[in-house]
Amino acid sequence: MTPPLSGTIAICAGWAAFGLAHSLLARSAAKERACTLFGELFYNGYYRISYNLLSLAAVGWLWLQPGNLAGDIVFFQIPALLAPAVFLVKGAALLIGFDALRRIGIGEFSGWCQLASAWRREATPGRPSETPVQEGVYLWVRHPLNTATFMWVWAQPDYTLFHILFAACVTGYILIGNHFEERDLIKQFGRIYQNYQLIVPPFWGPFWGLKQRKIALESRSM
Repeated sequence: MTPPLSGTIAICAGWAAFGLAHSLLARSAAKERACTLFGELFYNGYYRISYNLLSLAAVGWLWLQPGNLAGDIVFFQIPALLAPAVFLVKGAALLIGFDALRRIGIGEFSGWCQLASAWRREATPGRPSETPVQEGVYLWVRHPLNTATFMWVWAQPDYTLFHILFAACVTGYILIGNHFEERDLIKQFGRIYQNYQLIVPPFWGPFWGLKQRKIALESRSM
């Protein structure tokens, strides 16, 4: 087997395994099983942060994997004159991601708030929001964290076989996972989220008209 082919298989297999495990652990059946086996205190306090730490470790390994594989092929290099644009895109991705996390709550998203509740022996986490976040970058797109990820992985100074495969695997996983996430959000928020879907695009949209979107969302919630 040639190095490019073996590297391609390794990257795709790694992301397929991660995607399967990550998706299964995110499903309600896995959460209910964890609650049954380890109790409500573990589920409410430790499940989220454990899930995130395992995911972070796996993604970190997958991120470093292409650099450790032989047989990579360079297809295209960004000219030196345009190189700063790559870092501008990555910087914008960081800002979008930070604003998204800030609005949904970094502590809740990471699982730290749930863990703190478990340490205080509180059996239940905070009350879940009755409406999805519809402010800031969430008026621009419904899934700004995914948009930021797309921008980060596709903005590269060098486009090699393994880098493109990595970005394609990340993109494919997000698109597949987003289908199930949208379904879960409709179950959680009902008609409110369906109205949100009609007004705000999923991953990319114009930067103008945000005020009009906000007014439209408010009018539909009445």
